[in-house]
Amino acid sequence: MVCLVSAVYVAADLEPDPRGFGTHQQLGLPECVFRQVSGFNCPHCGMTTSVSHLFRRNLKASVRANPMGLVIIPLMGVFVVAMFLSSVTGIRLKILQFENVLRVVVIFLLVSILIWSLRTLHG
Repeated sequence: MVCLVSAVYVAADLEPDPRGFGTHQQLGLPECVFRQVSGFNCPHCGMTTSVSHLFRRNLKASVRANPMGLVIIPLMGVFVVAMFLSSVTGIRLKILQFENVLRVVVIFLLVSILIWSLRTLHG
Protein backbone atom coordinates (compact mmCIF):
# COMPACT_ATOMS: atom_id res chain seq x y z
CA MET A 1 0.00 0.00 0.00
CA VAL A 2 2.79 2.41 0.91
CA CYS A 3 4.55 1.62 -2.39
CA LEU A 4 1.46 2.53 -4.44
CA VAL A 5 0.91 5.79 -2.59
CA SER A 6 4.62 6.64 -2.79
CA ALA A 7 4.74 5.98 -6.54
CA VAL A 8 1.79 8.30 -7.15
CA TYR A 9 3.24 10.97 -4.88
CA VAL A 10 6.59 10.87 -6.67
CA ALA A 11 4.97 11.00 -10.14
CA ALA A 12 2.80 13.91 -9.04
CA ASP A 13 5.85 15.82 -7.82
CA LEU A 14 7.88 15.44 -11.03
CA GLU A 15 7.87 18.10 -13.73
CA PRO A 16 6.14 16.65 -16.84
CA ASP A 17 8.52 16.23 -19.76
CA PRO A 18 7.36 18.46 -22.64
CA ARG A 19 7.93 15.60 -25.12
CA GLY A 20 5.03 13.69 -23.50
CA PHE A 21 7.30 10.88 -22.23
CA GLY A 22 10.55 10.57 -20.31
CA THR A 23 9.43 12.19 -17.04
CA HIS A 24 10.62 9.08 -15.17
CA GLN A 25 14.20 9.90 -16.22
CA GLN A 26 14.21 12.68 -13.60
CA LEU A 27 14.48 9.82 -11.08
CA GLY A 28 17.66 8.54 -12.72
CA LEU A 29 15.82 5.76 -14.56
CA PRO A 30 16.94 4.92 -18.10
CA GLU A 31 15.14 5.76 -21.32
CA CYS A 32 12.60 3.17 -22.48
CA VAL A 33 14.51 0.29 -24.10
CA PHE A 34 11.59 -0.46 -26.45
CA ARG A 35 11.75 3.14 -27.69
CA GLN A 36 15.54 3.00 -28.08
CA VAL A 37 15.37 -0.19 -30.15
CA SER A 38 12.22 0.42 -32.21
CA GLY A 39 11.93 4.21 -32.35
CA PHE A 40 8.31 3.87 -31.16
CA ASN A 41 6.85 4.54 -27.74
CA CYS A 42 5.91 1.40 -25.81
CA PRO A 43 2.35 0.97 -24.47
CA HIS A 44 3.38 2.57 -21.19
CA CYS A 45 5.58 5.39 -22.47
CA GLY A 46 4.19 8.62 -21.11
CA MET A 47 2.50 7.04 -18.08
CA THR A 48 4.52 8.99 -15.50
CA THR A 49 4.14 12.14 -17.61
CA SER A 50 0.39 11.53 -17.80
CA VAL A 51 0.08 11.17 -14.02
CA SER A 52 2.22 14.26 -13.47
CA HIS A 53 -0.03 16.28 -15.80
CA LEU A 54 -3.12 14.85 -14.14
CA PHE A 55 -2.03 16.10 -10.73
CA ARG A 56 -1.47 19.53 -12.28
CA ARG A 57 -5.07 19.40 -13.53
CA ASN A 58 -3.97 19.39 -17.17
CA LEU A 59 -6.34 16.70 -18.44
CA LYS A 60 -5.64 17.34 -22.12
CA ALA A 61 -1.87 16.95 -21.73
CA SER A 62 -2.42 13.89 -19.52
CA VAL A 63 -4.47 12.15 -22.21
CA ARG A 64 -1.99 13.15 -24.90
CA ALA A 65 0.92 11.67 -22.92
CA ASN A 66 -0.89 8.37 -22.22
CA PRO A 67 -4.66 7.95 -21.74
CA MET A 68 -4.09 5.04 -19.37
CA GLY A 69 -2.73 7.51 -16.81
CA LEU A 70 -6.36 8.49 -16.24
CA VAL A 71 -7.17 4.86 -15.46
CA ILE A 72 -4.22 3.94 -13.27
CA ILE A 73 -4.84 6.57 -10.57
CA PRO A 74 -8.42 5.54 -9.71
CA LEU A 75 -7.42 1.88 -10.08
CA MET A 76 -4.57 2.32 -7.62
CA GLY A 77 -6.95 4.23 -5.35
CA VAL A 78 -9.34 1.28 -5.26
CA PHE A 79 -6.52 -1.08 -4.32
CA VAL A 80 -5.14 1.27 -1.64
CA VAL A 81 -8.59 1.63 -0.04
CA ALA A 82 -9.15 -2.14 -0.24
CA MET A 83 -5.76 -2.84 1.36
CA PHE A 84 -6.44 -0.29 4.10
CA LEU A 85 -9.88 -1.74 4.84
CA SER A 86 -8.47 -5.24 4.82
CA SER A 87 -5.71 -4.31 7.25
CA VAL A 88 -8.12 -2.50 9.61
CA THR A 89 -10.85 -5.15 9.59
CA GLY A 90 -8.65 -8.23 9.19
CA ILE A 91 -10.97 -9.41 6.42
CA ARG A 92 -9.33 -10.24 3.12
CA LEU A 93 -11.46 -8.52 0.53
CA LYS A 94 -12.32 -10.40 -2.65
CA ILE A 95 -10.68 -7.75 -4.86
CA LEU A 96 -7.33 -8.50 -3.19
CA GLN A 97 -7.40 -12.21 -4.02
CA PHE A 98 -4.57 -13.10 -6.39
CA GLU A 99 -6.85 -14.20 -9.22
CA ASN A 100 -8.77 -10.92 -9.12
CA VAL A 101 -5.66 -8.74 -8.97
CA LEU A 102 -4.20 -10.73 -11.86
CA ARG A 103 -7.43 -10.29 -13.83
CA VAL A 104 -7.34 -6.51 -13.33
CA VAL A 105 -3.66 -6.33 -14.31
CA VAL A 106 -4.21 -8.39 -17.47
CA ILE A 107 -7.21 -6.26 -18.50
CA PHE A 108 -5.20 -3.09 -17.86
CA LEU A 109 -2.32 -4.41 -19.98
CA LEU A 110 -4.61 -5.51 -22.82
CA VAL A 111 -6.40 -2.15 -22.90
CA SER A 112 -3.00 -0.40 -22.81
CA ILE A 113 -1.82 -2.42 -25.79
CA LEU A 114 -5.06 -1.77 -27.68
CA ILE A 115 -4.83 1.99 -27.12
CA TRP A 116 -1.12 1.95 -27.96
CA SER A 117 -1.84 0.06 -31.19
CA LEU A 118 -4.49 2.55 -32.24
CA ARG A 119 -2.28 5.54 -31.37
CA THR A 120 0.74 4.05 -33.16
CA LEU A 121 -1.19 3.16 -36.30
CA HIS A 122 -2.92 6.53 -36.50
CA GLY A 123 0.24 8.41 -35.66
